[in-house]
Amino acid sequence: MASIRGRKRSGAEAHRAQPRRTDSARVQPRLSARRKARFHSALLDWFCVHGRRYPWRTRPTPYGVFISEFMLQRTGASQVVPVYRAFVRTFPTLKKAANASVGQLRRILQPLGRVERAPVLKRALDRFGTDFHSRIPRGIADLRKVPGIGEYTARAIACFGYGKQLALLDPNIYRLLSRALGLASERERIHTDPGLWRFMDGILPASNSREFNLAMLDLGATICRSRAPRCLECPLSRWCAFRNAGAKR
Repeated sequence: MASIRGRKRSGAEAHRAQPRRTDSARVQPRLSARRKARFHSALLDWFCVHGRRYPWRTRPTPYGVFISEFMLQRTGASQVVPVYRAFVRTFPTLKKAANASVGQLRRILQPLGRVERAPVLKRALDRFGTDFHSRIPRGIADLRKVPGIGEYTARAIACFGYGKQLALLDPNIYRLLSRALGLASERERIHTDPGLWRFMDGILPASNSREFNLAMLDLGATICRSRAPRCLECPLSRWCAFRNAGAKR
């Protein structure tokens, strides 16, 4: 839900430390140009050293990004790696994957324990063939028309697969920014909050959006964890309200 990511997605996870909300964006921090630049620099410098390496990140293609994002939905990256490699070895192109039967897709997805997703993957592959001439579309509006692709996955494909300047938002990123910057939403399902998406697009650096998004994904998954966060290792700890509040206690 990246991918180019490496984390499990849990809709409830981001709200464990947050009160239940039902409406729209509540707090959108205002960052000065100087603070935004420091935020970018801290994340990107950390990612250069600590960013995780996965096969779908090494030489990203729109097809590879789509397959990895599909597999990473509610599944950890370490579990996905061997299945992803087997998939792209068996179906090296979108056209070959589209020719696979649902049964073939079930067998290859079986190690992930997500065989029930095989028909959805088949419908998506068929839609790419019938509506987009066996290509992954570039625009997020077109991507969202494909079964199994929501706002996050559409943006991930456009950013990681096509290099578009688009922000991402998932529970790990939301938790990271809630703690570090005080970002908050009143919506139970954060991906439906347009205010959050506007804020995320507004904090993107002028370049390196791919690395910036990956840095937030990795930092949220490995350091700013929902339980037992490793605050002393976090590049944002100097101005993190969550960490400072804990230190005062």
